[in-house]
Amino acid sequence: MEKENRISSRIYQAVAVLLCLVMLSLWMLGNVYARYTTESSGGDTARVAAFVFQLADGSGSQMIDLKNVQKPGDTCEYHFTVSNEKDSKVNEVTTEYTIGLELTGSMPLECKVTEVDPEGSGISKEMCKVKSFGDDAVLAQESAAVTFAPAEALEKNYVLSVSWPSKEADAKYANTSGTSLLVLNVNAKQTD
Repeated sequence: MEKENRISSRIYQAVAVLLCLVMLSLWMLGNVYARYTTESSGGDTARVAAFVFQLADGSGSQMIDLKNVQKPGDTCEYHFTVSNEKDSKVNEVTTEYTIGLELTGSMPLECKVTEVDPEGSGISKEMCKVKSFGDDAVLAQESAAVTFAPAEALEKNYVLSVSWPSKEADAKYANTSGTSLLVLNVNAKQTD
């Protein structure tokens, strides 16, 4: 019996020692966890830079009326403006844009976009040009990129000229069912 009491006593002692070790381990893990959990608070504000790009024409129309171009020698013009300012807001990022022309159809047309000189010096800069006749027909073209600097109000005026050249008076164009479609694209993107 004494032997059984000794074994029981040793088992209780082993259980007590293991229980103490478990408690000690849990206490140590609690302290380790507490070291790696912290709380932080703070604040910050930011705003997005304004992107303003305005394309406008004098009449507010999105259609270019080519009804006046019906025979050799006829021409018409379409005026439009590109700006980085609208409603007193100026673009705050660098912006690039290109002007493109696409021409399809059976009429012999020559179309070009020209930048109008704001000072009236008479010097104009051709941006892009397409034509739908002859061996060197060019049906689509895009201008070089034009850059607007940030935070500086700028405006550029352009004229789209559409003409039926006088030298293209061939009898094959006498058909009244001739049609053409001209698409003017102004593509803008933020560069910074």
